[in-house]
Amino acid sequence: MRNDKQGRTSKLNSWNCFRLLQSAICNRKEIADKSYEEILKVRQEKSKPILDASLCWAEKQSIAFKSKLGGAFTYLKNNEKYLRRYLEDGRLEIDNNRAERSIKPL
Repeated sequence: MRNDKQGRTSKLNSWNCFRLLQSAICNRKEIADKSYEEILKVRQEKSKPILDASLCWAEKQSIAFKSKLGGAFTYLKNNEKYLRRYLEDGRLEIDNNRAERSIKPL
């Protein structure tokens, strides 16, 4: 069983992993006015190493499957191929917010 200090460390590391992934994927301001080729280059240089490191770190963790964090890691692992595709194609967006905003007035 983990002591309190180890539990806090685990939560801190999990939070850092989440923040790294978020910053890697949500760099919209940096790529807002760039071509698809430039977007791809930014994703390959900045986002891919963070995603790779995060997935590697998540694989090494022993997290209860039924916990929220375990569910998040399962989701991450199950969607890895889609995240990788996002990193390989500058035309793809990470979410459908633009489409949802465009149909909202309807």
